[in-house]
Amino acid sequence: MRRSICSLLIVSALILSVLLPCTALAGGEDMVFSDDASDFVLLSEAVPDAILEIRYYSTYNFIGDRIEGYEQPVALLTKEAAAALKEVSDDVMSQGYRLKIFDAYRPQKAVTHFMRWALDVNDTRMKEYFYPELDKDVLFPQGYIAEHSGHSRGSTVDLTLFDMASGREVDMGGTFDYFGELSHPDYTDITETQYNNRMILRDAMLRHGFKPLAEEWWHFTLKDEPFKNVYFTFPVHSASVNRNTGIGSVDYMALVNKLNALPEGWEDALTTVMTGNSVGDEIEVEVKAFAAYEALKADLEENDGIYLELDSARRSVAEQQDIMDRFIIKYGADYAAKTVAVPGYSEHQTGLALDLYFKVKDENGAFRDVYYNEDMMKPEYEGIWDRIHEKLASYGFILRYLKDKEYITGYGYEPWHIRYIDDIETAKEIMAQPGMTLEVYLGAATDADPVISTGESTLFTQEELAEAAVQIKCKFASWEKCELHSLVYAGDDACDGETLEWLNSRNSGASFTRAAKFVCSFRTAGDIKGAWEPDTEYDDCEWYLAKAENGSWEIVNWIY
Repeated sequence: MRRSICSLLIVSALILSVLLPCTALAGGEDMVFSDDASDFVLLSEAVPDAILEIRYYSTYNFIGDRIEGYEQPVALLTKEAAAALKEVSDDVMSQGYRLKIFDAYRPQKAVTHFMRWALDVNDTRMKEYFYPELDKDVLFPQGYIAEHSGHSRGSTVDLTLFDMASGREVDMGGTFDYFGELSHPDYTDITETQYNNRMILRDAMLRHGFKPLAEEWWHFTLKDEPFKNVYFTFPVHSASVNRNTGIGSVDYMALVNKLNALPEGWEDALTTVMTGNSVGDEIEVEVKAFAAYEALKADLEENDGIYLELDSARRSVAEQQDIMDRFIIKYGADYAAKTVAVPGYSEHQTGLALDLYFKVKDENGAFRDVYYNEDMMKPEYEGIWDRIHEKLASYGFILRYLKDKEYITGYGYEPWHIRYIDDIETAKEIMAQPGMTLEVYLGAATDADPVISTGESTLFTQEELAEAAVQIKCKFASWEKCELHSLVYAGDDACDGETLEWLNSRNSGASFTRAAKFVCSFRTAGDIKGAWEPDTEYDDCEWYLAKAENGSWEIVNWIY
């Protein structure tokens, strides 16, 4: 069975044994992002006596919602911090206490969630519990909410003591995450017992290599933390540090297209994570592809003001068939063929292909989703796509369906469709060559840069003829080991009333009102098999297309 959140209750998350690209953060050249979880461990395994109450997985926190990036109520720390915390645990156990963990490693995504919440001054649901003495608009200026957190470096922990004799949490004279002077470790307007309890925790942490924070009695960081300038982005999830998930068995350069089916056994090797988007969809993505997407998304938001969202990623066979059926009913079989893959031959079934959309702000500063294909293709958004495409390779992605390369890829241009290949240098090499497709890079196709001509017409607009040419090119891509050399509109006189009648007769119930003819030339490979002769130039292949009023083109026949 494929391992996923849907099929396993234990979600597959960002299990990354290879460091993804480090990205400079604004305002600090030495700060970098990383999705490498190989130096982290689960506290439930490293410190088994600790009690976990992961507040940011629940809704009982200063925001009142589960925090983004917390996908399980588990705690992660670097190996070094966890080993030191085990010593603390043994120390306090000898005194009759257990450690209770509120938070440990915190992904950068969660910190971004904090920042976004802090800017929404109207959301004060949890004010009476966590910041009753403060107005929300001072939380960011006064440093209660920060752009980056030491927790994201993986060696910081928020915790308290649990009294084994009473079976209760120790009274520290203040609650976790309370914003105010009461939370300062040296605050004296509490009882002597409460103050002494704080010192028991503090002294134990200091004895074993941790340093305190002056504003929070619960917050400690390993003095010799291994990552002093690295801020991690993988989610809080047991699978993030689970080394037995099959990661690496997926061939990230696998070619799946109209001629190449999904490799056998792919779903057994695939590990995925579930996520959501701004319109409420649930989306399944291969774990490393999702990690790379998250880093790309963070980069674009921070440095370009572009707010990416995921429209879709992995699809099941049934989902792909449903999409195909709906497109055929709405647009016709040939339009569907250039837009939607046949089940079993869809790159989306790999989990490595991602469809994007984005959000833009209106004049009032409110976000609006730019979600539908026809909207995303508007000229006003070309600049946004250009900036997105410029950064793809730095995160191991390539643009998959390029302009004017339909005769190779089999699909029309999609600025939103990207593919993860898990190799930054290869991605850069592909993206640096204009018009380079994955098929040509892998040697699965050759590109002769064909001549495409829509000529002149009084019957059709250039846009209509260009659409017809794309339809033919997408169909041609399924002609294995054939190299397109030219595709030319045959002219307005090529299709008269008799031709239109013939085309209608070939399709029961058809009511075509217009038709067009194109002629193409192509060459076959020397090892081709089937109807075509090997190593042969065919220069008079006729394509007939027709459409009803206000309908899409359909390829009705081709003849050689």
